[in-house]
Amino acid sequence: MLLDLLRCHQPITRADITDLTDLTQQSVHRILEVLIADGLVVTERGKPNGRGKPSPLLQLNNAVRYSLGIAIDDDTMRISVINFSDIPVFERSIAVAALTDTHSWGAFVQMIESMLGELGIRRRQLCGIGAANDIKCNPAEGGFDFVRFPQVLGDTWCVPVFAESLAAASTIGESLSGVGKRLGNLAFICLDKYVSGALVSNGVLFRGSHENAGNYRYLLSGVEELDRVSLRGLHAAVQRNGVDVANVEGLLDRFDMGLPGVLQWINDVSDTYLHLFRALFGIFDPDAIVLGGRVPQFLSAFLLQEISRKLIPPGMIAPRALPSLLQSEVAGDSAAIGSALLPLKNLFFR
Repeated sequence: MLLDLLRCHQPITRADITDLTDLTQQSVHRILEVLIADGLVVTERGKPNGRGKPSPLLQLNNAVRYSLGIAIDDDTMRISVINFSDIPVFERSIAVAALTDTHSWGAFVQMIESMLGELGIRRRQLCGIGAANDIKCNPAEGGFDFVRFPQVLGDTWCVPVFAESLAAASTIGESLSGVGKRLGNLAFICLDKYVSGALVSNGVLFRGSHENAGNYRYLLSGVEELDRVSLRGLHAAVQRNGVDVANVEGLLDRFDMGLPGVLQWINDVSDTYLHLFRALFGIFDPDAIVLGGRVPQFLSAFLLQEISRKLIPPGMIAPRALPSLLQSEVAGDSAAIGSALLPLKNLFFR
């Protein structure tokens, strides 16, 4: 619990930590001394405030542990390394097409080990691997096994591996290092190659009785609409308008709101997103509905502005309070960072 408080409020004094918990001052002091002795927490001199001696400030030791996250979709493998304070220190994207066979395995491991060495991260500082993917098919014979390789890598390095879906990992990323640092109830919409998401209740991923909570695809009319409202649909829209861009990654690299087809796509999908937002606030009533994923910032801001104007149906009385409609506050690829957060969440920040 104290590590969570430090993660969200650092740097912070012992007195402030006591005020934020139900623990006694003695209990807080005893627990902090153990965390400091273990190297997880460090102290620094506080700023002078009046005549008395300044209280020491406590914060997480960024370099004590690192975590590796790997997010895989049909076309790309995105890698993120984060430190103990959830701050990304490395990100890279690799085309899936470059990993063609089992010989790619050795080159990939060598690349990661070289990258960790360049960052000055020793193997013992790596606390675990987080993996997220929605790949359903098995590799061809002799092909690179994208589903199994994070576990094989974990076994090779003797570190635990934690797995989630891309949507769940992205939502965990938002909950731990984005909007969730100040709000406990979130509905996260991941706008990427597919539209997905998840729900966070009191800071914990809410899965539902059958682990279907946040499966927004079932609120849409079918596969065709699911594809149309995603970044794949946006890519198709700009292509129809004469923009020569090979894939979603290429579109993200050169995205501009002025690209032909962008405003047309927004007009085409805004009602679908409006109904989705209405369903979330009317049924789940979260503190905030967060639009994230790899959707460009200008595009998500424009969509949220359009939705906020129409959120209450005409003729209906607005409730006393509505969820905030927010852009993601994760600094980077939410799925890769969320994947990297899985080991820290499960081992330290429960």
